[in-house]
Amino acid sequence: MKISVKKKTGVIGALVAAACMTVVAAQSPASAASLRAASSAKTLTNWQTGYCLDGDVKGAVYTSKNSNGCGANNPYQRWNFYTGTNGVMLQSSKTGLCVAGGGPGSDRVSAVSCNSDDPKQWWEQRYLMDDVYAMINYQNRRALDSNLNGNAYTSTFSDSNSYMKWFIPS
Repeated sequence: MKISVKKKTGVIGALVAAACMTVVAAQSPASAASLRAASSAKTLTNWQTGYCLDGDVKGAVYTSKNSNGCGANNPYQRWNFYTGTNGVMLQSSKTGLCVAGGGPGSDRVSAVSCNSDDPKQWWEQRYLMDDVYAMINYQNRRALDSNLNGNAYTSTFSDSNSYMKWFIPS
């Protein structure tokens, strides 16, 4: 972006113009595309069920079986990990939507348009053991959980709950 400042305005005018540009730029929420990708798309396999974290274009997030291995023949089971100061954002490599928790006190999980300013879309990737993590929502501090019915939701974290452990290959 080119800015021309008349000679009369001098240094103060240039500083004011730069400050105005900074304020305007800060008002645009960043999408996951503008964040730093942790690596290529990964899969999340539930430790207890063996089901894969999955989603669709309508914003549903769930788990499903894949006898060929998570993501092998289903691009909806592959997730881009974007890192930031609040943890990671999980963006579907197929839909471009990001996984979001339901907010304080809610167990809901959905996929929404990515917005790095939304604390519901940030997840702490808490290491538990070799390539196994708990995904803790930044806003409600609840862990990504699932069951044998294929439901994905959040619950209060517990080390003893195997349904909230996720195998994420490095």
